[in-house]
Amino acid sequence: MTNKPRIANSLTREPRSLKEATTRLLMGFPTVEKAARHCRAQRSTLDEYANTNRRDRFIPVDVALDLEHKLGDPVITSYMARRSGYALYKLPNGQISPKWESHFSKIVKEGSEVFAAAADALADGSISPEEATNIIKELDEAIHSFVDFRKSLEQVAQKARQRKAS
Repeated sequence: MTNKPRIANSLTREPRSLKEATTRLLMGFPTVEKAARHCRAQRSTLDEYANTNRRDRFIPVDVALDLEHKLGDPVITSYMARRSGYALYKLPNGQISPKWESHFSKIVKEGSEVFAAAADALADGSISPEEATNIIKELDEAIHSFVDFRKSLEQVAQKARQRKAS
């Protein structure tokens, strides 16, 4: 398991096309041959999916999912979500302890850091690119704390549905 951030920095340049997203996904593997070992497509077919001159060939969803799963990075899924006007956030794995006080304190802490970073940045009346990057980092951490809280609430709701069904 890699220690990649659960929420990518929003200022990372996003792919501008499905072909570019496919190229970026394949570049996550040491070679295209190694990528081909993790899906049903052959190396030459994967090359065609990324080739901007092959406008008739695009990566199938199952191949993209297999490669994203192996890589641990939803490159194409993120591209499609953003293209459709959505943001993509990774949910926590497994069970999260419903320690409500911990959730609330983390949400308040992370939220206050967003406001502090924004207030500091706006002290001169504008936000620089560096300040924007810092605020986004703080905002991503706040979103992460809300996502964890949501997962805990889902677990409680699921238990209630299971009791009601039995």
